[in-house]
Amino acid sequence: MGNCCGGGSKEGGTTEHQPAAAATGKTESVISRLSESGSRFVMIKFFKPDDPGMAKVHEAYCNFADEYTDIIFMEAEAESNAEAVRELQIKNLPAFLAFKNHTEVGRYEGGDMGELKTLVTQLQKQMNK
Repeated sequence: MGNCCGGGSKEGGTTEHQPAAAATGKTESVISRLSESGSRFVMIKFFKPDDPGMAKVHEAYCNFADEYTDIIFMEAEAESNAEAVRELQIKNLPAFLAFKNHTEVGRYEGGDMGELKTLVTQLQKQMNK
């Protein structure tokens, strides 16, 4: 899957929607990218590109990335990042995991963009405290 939101970079199985350093598809890199985010919130979407509903999910995710610019939005193909999927105990795709300071602070597994919007809104509120 390619870039969206007019920013970010793709290399291997991971895309970052912020115009920061390139992310790679290596599992260690998906996890290590969290360390590079400092105290910022990071949202990672794990997905299966051939999922028939992914185009709609992708569009909504990109819209969130455009709207919530204080959050780093990343994508990781589940197959290319199988070790991270196992380590993070992801059971359903797409899965959206939120991190801060390298610690998981929120999760939603499924394709309901209303539920994802709720998670992103909660992160935004935490940032404004």
